[in-house]
Amino acid sequence: MTIRRKLSLSFGVILALFGVNLAIYLWGARQRNQMVNSLSHDLARASLIAEVNQKLDDLHKQITLLSSLSEGTGAAAASPGERHQFQLQLEGLAKTVQEMQAAADPSERASLSAFQANTEQLAQSWSRYYENIGVHPDVAVVELALHADPLSTELFQRRLPELKKAEDARVSQAKANFARVSLITDRVSIGIFLFTLLVALLVVIVRRSLDVRVLPRP
Repeated sequence: MTIRRKLSLSFGVILALFGVNLAIYLWGARQRNQMVNSLSHDLARASLIAEVNQKLDDLHKQITLLSSLSEGTGAAAASPGERHQFQLQLEGLAKTVQEMQAAADPSERASLSAFQANTEQLAQSWSRYYENIGVHPDVAVVELALHADPLSTELFQRRLPELKKAEDARVSQAKANFARVSLITDRVSIGIFLFTLLVALLVVIVRRSLDVRVLPRP
């Protein structure tokens, strides 16, 4: 093989290495985008869980306050405006739970369906309690003791902590996957790039050495 053909082959190798480097860069960018989308999705679900937890907690505090008032001097019946406002809060909770269910992966739908059913049952129980407080105190007390309290305990002590724990694990895993993919793609890209530069430098050195050898003597 002549020197010219060897040089041509070397330049071809350099171009091929640059092509490989570009392909790896594009692959790495695609992998990063996928990891970012996955992480954003998990963070959005974690935000929805936190929002559900906050809305449940706000409603639970209202019911607890009404319950403490009814045990003392007695709570007055809620006005139509207050009942309407309470129903809006329950509807907002139901909407957020539905959004959380829609954002879930297929493997999570069963557990979230059970959580949604419990939340709906608790909302109905709270609504019945709110409507009867100050009107039918005995009915309200029975509703709170037999239905609302057990359901709220189930949600706050078991189902919500399980959801938050599982979502925290998914977010941590997504962050770890993003960091791992970024590290691998960066190292491979830098390695290919440096190797390409090294080959190019060697070709340039060889080419200059050959040019010096073929120069005519004076």
